[in-house]
Amino acid sequence: THGSGLPASGAYRYYLNGSYKPEATGNRYTFTNLNPSTQYTIKVVVQDKAGNPAEQTITVTTATPTVADSKGRRFIWYNYANKR
Repeated sequence: THGSGLPASGAYRYYLNGSYKPEATGNRYTFTNLNPSTQYTIKVVVQDKAGNPAEQTITVTTATPTVADSKGRRFIWYNYANKR
């Protein structure tokens, strides 16, 4: 993806604090039910069409308060495609 060092297309896998998120598809994923003022490690692994893997890991801290949706779930949203 532009500016991230990861391919723009391919098979993406997302991890939050080392836990794989199998429900994720594509180059965007919303991590939900996060706690306010908490540090998280997010890792993205993508395999391009030629089968070459690439990964990037970032550390983020949620704000206080986090955003809640209509069901009361807390989340942050990070789009790797737009990382600069």
